[in-house]
Amino acid sequence: MADIQLIDRGGAGGLHAFARPIWAEVFGPMLPGGPAEAEYFFESWQSEDGIKKAMDDGFLYWYMTDGGRRVGYFAARAEGERLFISKCYLAKGERGRGLGSEMIRAMLEYGRGQGCTSAYLHVNVRNADAIRAYERNGFVRIYREIRDRGNGFATDDFVMSREI
Repeated sequence: MADIQLIDRGGAGGLHAFARPIWAEVFGPMLPGGPAEAEYFFESWQSEDGIKKAMDDGFLYWYMTDGGRRVGYFAARAEGERLFISKCYLAKGERGRGLGSEMIRAMLEYGRGQGCTSAYLHVNVRNADAIRAYERNGFVRIYREIRDRGNGFATDDFVMSREI
């Protein structure tokens, strides 16, 4: 049975290790800079220190578990009346089972409890599977955003939103 588990600061190193193969598998073949670009973004955002900094900045991280096994993770932050969904990832063999929708529902419930009335996220324009999953969960594309991230890399994302 799927469940969620809040991750505290002491779990940042374990989350970093859990997330690495997911990021390599998803983003390595997707990004124009290939595995090098995926690694750059991973270490920028999902290093142990990066996760701790995000936690210090108000992000909560959770594992999705199924039968006691960690199958994915997600993160969000309440920003006034808006919920920012920052991370929503499942391990390769766990996709297509509805667990991503469960993670989204959990984040939306959290946001509702924090007084948020809408949620937004960024998703890579090449991540067709994730875009479809978000659309199935009521998100719509608002605009496209390209941002220089340094080291010769940039993010190319759709910003998507929905009401809670």
